Amino acid sequence: MFDIHVILQNSPGTLSRLTTLLGRHGIGLEGGGLFSFGEQSHAHFLVEEGERARAVLEAGGIAVEAVNVPLIRRLP
Repeated sequence: MFDIHVILQNSPGTLSRLTTLLGRHGIGLEGGGLFSFGEQSHAHFLVEEGERARAVLEAGGIAVEAVNVPLIRRLP
C-alpha cells in the first residue's frame, strides 16, 4: 500500500480528472482525503501500486509531490 500526495488547484473538475485517470488505468483508491487551503488542495490517496499511479498521473499532466509507504495499524 502506498500514499500518493498530489497538490491540485481548487477548480471544478480537477479531482474528477485525477480519479478518472487512475480509474481508466485500473488503479483503485483504497482510501484518502483532500484538504483545501486557499487556491490549492492537498490530496492524499492510498493505492496498491504507488509508482504506477505516479506514472499514470504524471503522463496525464498531474504532478505527484510524493509516493510514500504509510504506517498502517489495525485497531482492536
